[in-house]
Amino acid sequence: MVADAAEQASLRLAPPELAVSPVEFRRPDGTSVFRPKHSTEFSSDTLLAAEDRLLQRARTTTGPSIDLATVETITSKPDAEGRVLGPDQAAALASVAVSGRVVDVLVGPAGAGKTTAMNALRRAWEASHGTGSVVGLAPSAVAAQVLADDLGIATENTAKWWTTRQCTGASFKAGQLVIIDEASLAGTLSLDRITQAAEEAGAKVLLVGDYAQLQSVDAGGCSAW
Repeated sequence: MVADAAEQASLRLAPPELAVSPVEFRRPDGTSVFRPKHSTEFSSDTLLAAEDRLLQRARTTTGPSIDLATVETITSKPDAEGRVLGPDQAAALASVAVSGRVVDVLVGPAGAGKTTAMNALRRAWEASHGTGSVVGLAPSAVAAQVLADDLGIATENTAKWWTTRQCTGASFKAGQLVIIDEASLAGTLSLDRITQAAEEAGAKVLLVGDYAQLQSVDAGGCSAW
């Protein structure tokens, strides 16, 4: 009864079989071998609408940015530990910094240098928008602490941030860059709420993650990366 009720309230994403497969491509129970066995994907109007809003914010270019000259000045110099960005890191950083998109992404496998690039982006952003203009979020408290240690910025886990916002009304500030690390672990509805708050405040959100990482335990997530 629970399963039937959930199915009735959901949108079935897997299309029905419109043609019968040849015998050699059918299982003993008659189902096609080209379709997952005993598996059907469902979603909801609420989740699909949230995905649409995220995509729209990724196309909206009214967010804050910094000029290319500032980016090039930062990327051409070594950081405090003597590290210099590679051409691919510098290009990715410049793309994020000057795009003006309300929601941007930085995707790469572990060891690709995302943290080094984010550190350079923080320095470039603060050079234009001032100290404290870069803040961090992450789906877990551990990831948030790692981000704080790596970039030297104020961070919070996404659930705590949302609870604080509901209780106090606190939000982002105009011109801020909000870095959400381990973003593939964040649910779609959580990302929708956070990016909406950023858009309303005149801030920019950067989703950082690894396409090979585990996905969110909540509905949605960033698996489409």
